[in-house]
Amino acid sequence: MAHGKSYYTKLLILRNRLLGIEQYIIDPEREYINIATKLEGTLFKIGPTSDTYINVFDIRKESIEDNEKGYLATKIRQSNWIF
Repeated sequence: MAHGKSYYTKLLILRNRLLGIEQYIIDPEREYINIATKLEGTLFKIGPTSDTYINVFDIRKESIEDNEKGYLATKIRQSNWIF
């Protein structure tokens, strides 16, 4: 039974685009290819045969700071990581 979830999600994507909010959409069923193309988004094929990958350990340059108030320090404090 359809409840409009895809429609609502696409509407949110359009609204966020108008507000200038950067978005990342993981689309294993390729449902959002048309909207990404029309909004001049970038499509990445990710999979075992692809040269593209996501490095979850990539640390943004602006998060590296000397004090304990930076982005990275905040994320580490909020997590349950044990070092």
